[in-house]
Amino acid sequence: NNKYWANALKKKNIVANTLMTGYFSISNKSDFDYYFEELKEPFKNTFWYKLFFVFNIHNDYLNYKLFDFVVKKYDIFNIPFSGGILSNTPLKKQEAQILHALGAKVVTLAYGYDYFQYSRVLDPSYRHAIMANYPEMGRKEYQVNDNYKYWAEHSDFLMGSMATDGLGRWDMIPVNFVTIDTGLWEISRKKSKANGVDGVVKISHSPNHRYVKGTEFIIDAVKKLKTEGILVELVLIEKKTNNEVREILQFEVDIHIEQLIYTGYALSAIEGMACGLPVITNEENELLTRILRRYSFLDECPVISATPENIIEILRCLIKNPHLRDELGMAGRKYVEKYHSEKTAQVVFSKIIDKIWLEKECDLMSFFHPLNPESYNNQSPKIVHPLFENKIPAHYYN
Repeated sequence: NNKYWANALKKKNIVANTLMTGYFSISNKSDFDYYFEELKEPFKNTFWYKLFFVFNIHNDYLNYKLFDFVVKKYDIFNIPFSGGILSNTPLKKQEAQILHALGAKVVTLAYGYDYFQYSRVLDPSYRHAIMANYPEMGRKEYQVNDNYKYWAEHSDFLMGSMATDGLGRWDMIPVNFVTIDTGLWEISRKKSKANGVDGVVKISHSPNHRYVKGTEFIIDAVKKLKTEGILVELVLIEKKTNNEVREILQFEVDIHIEQLIYTGYALSAIEGMACGLPVITNEENELLTRILRRYSFLDECPVISATPENIIEILRCLIKNPHLRDELGMAGRKYVEKYHSEKTAQVVFSKIIDKIWLEKECDLMSFFHPLNPESYNNQSPKIVHPLFENKIPAHYYN
């Protein structure tokens, strides 16, 4: 998402660059602009680096030099709760104050791992799942809490989302602030009318962490559907590059499942919707969803909500109703174009700049309010789909 955000802003003639500590296997190195270690390299040939190496403070020196280099080039720093360039130095708890003293602003964009405190996760099933995949974070909760408290106090802008567990501040609340390049992700060309009787229906699922996504329940559901004689195939997308994922979604599958345990959707669901596929994810937790139906755009979202307990029933319905799949897929594409496109990112970030940099009066808390005539939601047609609060109406099951 860092790549997509930066590219969107560049197209608005805003100087926007990504500075990364590394990249995952799904990406290419060229996806991002700069890397910490590469920018530090020239400073390793200096007298001061060699001197500080003797005293074992050479890494702090490199981070300070990198910070000095970067802060002279940029005005607004977008960081997670884990912090920025100084997060691994003795100045960790002064980074915001130093940035402010130098005239810079800070936007905090959480991604989950940086602020989730396991004891504050509302759903015990999700707490169990993330502990199963990431047990070490349960031992570091106090560190996460310290980071959260610092940046919640000192950030100039803090973006909210559906993942509000333990989040005590936000200045805008979209359902999800992830952006993709809709020109890169095209509508599926498969156009299958298979219904599990006349042809095989293919279902994709891309679990980067299986417990968190509820992958075992998806595998079990597909096995049980096969025992009923339904023609269905599960395509597990693991250890694939983003380009390979795009090929599978655009040419091979009919339904995409993101996750069954935690309430909300993320990049995988957005990619599936961008490809015009019906997407299944969990939207069950009323404590997390009701606020986004009242104050954001969740009711326009055409993802189908499912849990481990009802996934078989929902899959059976979608498999047998290719017309419903088409309707939800087309609505999903329109939804992504409206709320997760580069255009949306440009508008949202322009508003953030107006508020924190140009100091304009901006009511960003109601920026996505469905009842606000000036909200972003109401500047284009409402996304229409057959779901009610992300549930398939009963008559489709008959």
